[in-house]
Amino acid sequence: MRHLVVVFLLLTAGSICYATSNVTFRGNGYDISVFLSDEDCKVVGLNVSGDNPNIISVGANELTAFSKAESDCKKKTIHLVVPATKSHPHFELKSTSKKGHVTLGENKVSVSADWQT
Repeated sequence: MRHLVVVFLLLTAGSICYATSNVTFRGNGYDISVFLSDEDCKVVGLNVSGDNPNIISVGANELTAFSKAESDCKKKTIHLVVPATKSHPHFELKSTSKKGHVTLGENKVSVSADWQT
């Protein structure tokens, strides 16, 4: 019985380590999801969609794609920068609490945030 408790605790701890929160931003036809680790509020992923089904997608294994990835869950602030590549334009997201803006290539768009806490 003790072995089952140990296995359960290990599985629970493992699942907590990979838990994430999702912060969504919307504005002018863009939907942006930023994935943050629950453990330390670090950015672990990004998905930007709009008229194109998927403009930018950065997974946890591609974190070097960000030239800046700052977040503070207590202050509810995010500042992300993804340099332009052949497949997507320059992207920057800057947000404080409920409001922010996105720069996608030459376009600057106001967005509203939904912190799902």
